[in-house]
Amino acid sequence: MPGALRTNRSSSKPDLRHTAAERRDDVLRAAVDAFAIHGLYGTSTEMIAKRTGISQPYIFRLFPSKKDLFLAAVDQCFDRVEAAFSKAAENPDLATASHHLGGSPADRRLHAMGHAYVRLVAHRLAPMTTFVARSSNDGNG
Repeated sequence: MPGALRTNRSSSKPDLRHTAAERRDDVLRAAVDAFAIHGLYGTSTEMIAKRTGISQPYIFRLFPSKKDLFLAAVDQCFDRVEAAFSKAAENPDLATASHHLGGSPADRRLHAMGHAYVRLVAHRLAPMTTFVARSSNDGNG
């Protein structure tokens, strides 16, 4: 359940609180976007904190360093790609894959993985792949 509904003691307004795990996910999403735009060295933890509505020190409670945050964001990106590939390889679309590559089981799985990657890039992976590529060149001039 994303956040527990609590009542603020100073008022009767409901207050949506997030667990540390939910905040960590929020920080990772914001970090992926920020790293994609500004790279590793151009992104500050203050920038990420403002995007998630938390304090900068709280980021360091969740991640010991900016490098650890960056590496967690990279891991998340790779995990998403791996999950998409695994799902596609387990359940290839037989109707579309067989006419492209000859129809062997391996060909169908590869074709399905290719389509899964295109969907990731088109819908939500573009920032992730951009920041990985951009950040790998940060600091080199």
